Amino acid sequence: MKRVFSILLVALLLILPVLSAQADDRPTYVFVDDGLLTVDELGDLNTRAFMIRLDRGVGVYYFYYSDVQDLPSYIEQFAAEHVAEENALVLGFNADYYYFLQIGPVAKAALPDSVCEGTILEAYRAVKGDPKGKLLAYLNTTDEILKEYRNTYGYASETQSVSSDPYDLSDVPEGIARTDGGKPTLVDRAHLLTDSEAASLSKLLKEIGSEYRCDVIVATVPGLGGKTAEAYADDFFDYNGYGYGAVPDANGTTINGDGILLLLSMEARDFAISTSGSAIKAFTDYGIQCCLEPAFLPYLRNNAYGEGFNAFAYECENMLQAARDGIPYDSRHIYVDTWTDAQLLEYNDRAAAVAREHNIGIYFLKSDAIDNAETYLESFRYDRVSEPGSILLVSGPNGYSLRVFGNSAKTKFSEKKLAELQNAVIPYLESGDIDTAVRNYLSVGEKIASWRPVNWFTFFIAIVAGLLFGFIPVSGMKRQLISVNKKTSAETYMEPSSFTVTQNSDVLLGKNISRSVHVVRTESSGGGGRGGSSGGFHGGSSTHSSSSGGTHGGHSGKF
Repeated sequence: MKRVFSILLVALLLILPVLSAQADDRPTYVFVDDGLLTVDELGDLNTRAFMIRLDRGVGVYYFYYSDVQDLPSYIEQFAAEHVAEENALVLGFNADYYYFLQIGPVAKAALPDSVCEGTILEAYRAVKGDPKGKLLAYLNTTDEILKEYRNTYGYASETQSVSSDPYDLSDVPEGIARTDGGKPTLVDRAHLLTDSEAASLSKLLKEIGSEYRCDVIVATVPGLGGKTAEAYADDFFDYNGYGYGAVPDANGTTINGDGILLLLSMEARDFAISTSGSAIKAFTDYGIQCCLEPAFLPYLRNNAYGEGFNAFAYECENMLQAARDGIPYDSRHIYVDTWTDAQLLEYNDRAAAVAREHNIGIYFLKSDAIDNAETYLESFRYDRVSEPGSILLVSGPNGYSLRVFGNSAKTKFSEKKLAELQNAVIPYLESGDIDTAVRNYLSVGEKIASWRPVNWFTFFIAIVAGLLFGFIPVSGMKRQLISVNKKTSAETYMEPSSFTVTQNSDVLLGKNISRSVHVVRTESSGGGGRGGSSGGFHGGSSTHSSSSGGTHGGHSGKF
């Protein structure tokens, strides 16, 4: 028996160095000034932080150094030296301030500033006079938030890659609806939606895409892998084979198919909209930034992702219908469906100048997709005209409609003036000379819009005021001329034979000046909402090329 006990004692003595080495290999999570916590208290807190790392895959760090001056810079340096995890939260204090630093996509998504400076900081500050208790409150509260986030959204463990191959769609659940080309309409890798929300949204996206022959896609990812949101969205679209009607090239990549993709990255709350094919014309720069984004971004900024994605889908449907009707949502006042952006630019700049100077919108809209010009004019006016006064001419294969709206426009475009405009435009419109019709429409319309009616009452008041202000001072000066007699001719002021003119000539005291009009085009930045001003938009869509060689439009930003 004694022999067995001796053997066990020797074995234990041999194992102790190994256990000590394992304990020493654990990372340290709590760093404080000397004397603030005992060795045992530090050991308990570091053990708690280590368990959080094992359970949640997130390192939770804390330090308090009273003499630290530049706290944010120090935390960045601290993280570089001490943080080993891919995802981590660091809370640092000096004598006066605190600072949170989130590292990695999971920490940034689960522990945003609002949560850190709200729930976590409140729990920490609620404990008074107990340093260990304060840190346990910080660790335990963070653990609960990570646990809830993981149960709600799920995220990869430390041993797994947080961002999977963006071009491998095998992880998409079976319940997600597919495009007509067999691709998932929703890829929710950031796990922002419940299963029922995801299934309902994907079905809606599928229905819209099939109806308008244009893929409508939503994708969410934890991070961008070093790419910009624009580049990631373009590549996700191309390399995954999205786009209605796209045909694979020699490398198997489908490019320039018809579609629109909304991408969300949770790491830094980036979003990007990528358009391709016919969607580039349907979703213009103005349409995306002034109609589409205002429809869904407010929801995303409040973390209402389901509502935001549904708002995106429904607004896409509205804009695709407008494109099907022949007049996409745009800043343009002049639109002819067969003209290029370059042809439209000159006319739209003139129409925009009239709107700025006279607050009257001059619209000329021609499309072969318009069945009923009168009906289309009414809906366009209510939905997309911002000026208080406007004149609209809508032309389709079955005829045209010309209407004036608003008192300011009706005052200028009287029946006589409107007949003058029709005579200058309609014969050319009916004969198919659209260029002359548009040119005359703008010229005559601009002339009428710039006309200012005479206010006879104001004119009379001005004449009377002029006479009074002229008569009174002149009469006063005349009364002061008491030593001067009135003479009837200049000769009476001359002495006879005192002045003889022997030579005369005309000398022009001045110079000739040639004047020319110099037109300067000015632009303002940004744009208004739907029905708002066109701002810095000149119509159409700006485009760029993706790494696959595809052509894309769209816009990106933060949410």
